[in-house]
Amino acid sequence: MNHNKIKGIGASPGIEIGEIFFIKKNNISIIKKNSSNKPIDEINRLKNSISILEKKILGLKNNLKNKISKENLSIYDSNIEILKDPDLIEKTTHLIKSKNYSAEYSYKYCSEEYAKVINEIDDEYLSARAKDIKEISNELIEILLGKSSANINFSGPKILVSEKISTNEIASFKSKYIKGIVTAEGGSTDHVSIISKALEIPAVVGLKSEIKKLKNNDKLILNGQEGEVIYNPTQKQLKEYKIKKNILKEKFKNVIKKNKETVKTTSGELIKVNANIGSLNDAKKALKYGADGIGLFRTEFCFLNRQNFPSENEQLKLYTKIINVLPKKEFIIRLSDFGSDKKVDYINQPYEQNPAMGYRGLRLGFKYYDKLLKPQLRALIRLSLNYNIKILCPMISDIDDIKEIKKAVINESDDLKLNKTSQIPLGIMIETPNVAMNAKEFIDHVDFFSFGTNDLSQFLMAADRTNENVAKYHEKAIPSIMKLIENVCNISKKKGKWVGICGEIASKKELLKMFIKIGVNELSISPIMIPEIKESIRKIKL
Repeated sequence: MNHNKIKGIGASPGIEIGEIFFIKKNNISIIKKNSSNKPIDEINRLKNSISILEKKILGLKNNLKNKISKENLSIYDSNIEILKDPDLIEKTTHLIKSKNYSAEYSYKYCSEEYAKVINEIDDEYLSARAKDIKEISNELIEILLGKSSANINFSGPKILVSEKISTNEIASFKSKYIKGIVTAEGGSTDHVSIISKALEIPAVVGLKSEIKKLKNNDKLILNGQEGEVIYNPTQKQLKEYKIKKNILKEKFKNVIKKNKETVKTTSGELIKVNANIGSLNDAKKALKYGADGIGLFRTEFCFLNRQNFPSENEQLKLYTKIINVLPKKEFIIRLSDFGSDKKVDYINQPYEQNPAMGYRGLRLGFKYYDKLLKPQLRALIRLSLNYNIKILCPMISDIDDIKEIKKAVINESDDLKLNKTSQIPLGIMIETPNVAMNAKEFIDHVDFFSFGTNDLSQFLMAADRTNENVAKYHEKAIPSIMKLIENVCNISKKKGKWVGICGEIASKKELLKMFIKIGVNELSISPIMIPEIKESIRKIKL
């Protein structure tokens, strides 16, 4: 038995050997309850501090925009949602007004009550959310108290160790200097674990009180594969894990190399494993991890941080640059899906009670046709002259929607006078129950279907996919979604057309066999998941 080994939870794979940098947190347990200021002054302090922290989080998000996927970046949007939660702010201001309490005490009290309610629900996702609330609360209170953030200044590669590390803190570090992350708290599904995986930083969490055995500047072996750390390792242990690290590195290279080509099950069924991307960096990751093609190019993510509509030529230039990372691969390019949770300054979007079901996707595209949809269609049509691209249409609700977009493609093609012999392939992203349940009505108007299961789940279960309080319903939607996928596959087979899945469930290994069995032709997933999913497909026997 190794007395210098501590068992935790493997949150992000990989083995690292290095020195510890111990992050000590500020003590904010002692907070002045009552304020000598007027309530209005305390409320203004609260509002100003919220604004400061919001700007900070947006800056941290911007630091990571070229390093991780857009899905993972949305974690920082969630942090802002917690910070600006109207119910939490209302309760805090009420406490300030009614009791003349300080802003920091009031916010701490109300956020703790909020987190407590969520934590009492027996749900792993909500437990992780409660931790996020506490972290945001601590950061805001630090600003209110005028305290500087924890000391995180370090130079050179280090293994970061702390009781807990927030996603905001990770984003504030230079990722190239982070060899690994070790925490006392946390689980494999919390946001810190997700960001660690996205940045490919090995991590072990959940060491609890055992973390007290780790000291600043001590040497540490971190084994994210097994969820363990070895402190003050012997020479024998150092030699052993250096070998293990090299073996793991070579194994990963071989897995990637092995899975550069398309894969078949043991019984010979072929299924394409494509990548979801939203940037040039995502495309490079797709190439690195052996994507068969791009199954979902979220074009709107390229144009979020700007002040005006992207022109036809701007789009053509950017798309060309991204496609040239994998120039011979198939690219399924989704038309801009602005609206709902992806708002931009240059589109005047009115307040909506239910934005997920309002002006978004093609609905918004047609409202701003000349400035939004038209230049994109023309850029894609020109692009199709030299590359294997397909257009994917978001938020199709009825047959008139697809007829309208088909007509627009034909009109813009005619106007460009490019002498194309065939129209660019057009597909529907199945996100609405009406399309999923009535595929027969749409099959003759499209070339393919791709299931956007995240939104489909949301509409099937009447459960907002951005609301943590109803997150449990999305897992329960899977049986219904599988029935819909099977039905669409049966209809498509008869017409010689294909069906893909680009939602979250596409990367669920336990569903792979069923996907193949019911006739799914293509899966589109996060680039980093591709080698693992391809390896799993190779082992499937129907």
